[in-house]
Amino acid sequence: MNANGPDSTDVAVFDLFGTLLDVRAALATPAARIAFPSANPRGAHGAASNELGSIRVDRSGLPDEALPGCPAHRVGALADLPPSALR
Repeated sequence: MNANGPDSTDVAVFDLFGTLLDVRAALATPAARIAFPSANPRGAHGAASNELGSIRVDRSGLPDEALPGCPAHRVGALADLPPSALR
């Protein structure tokens, strides 16, 4: 939580994706099978903490922050993501 409200590592932020999660439930798709790409390290780690298949798109090569959750993949661009990661 910060002065402006919840930050992207808070579960409350991912509650905003209720529609997505309702679709996931209707399709019986595990959260880990939903790809959540983010260039924002907090978004990538927050998604991973909430069991989504997180992809950290790190265009600048900066070191990770000490955040909860570990993205499933870290790439410089989505084009660098191995096709097997999307199965």
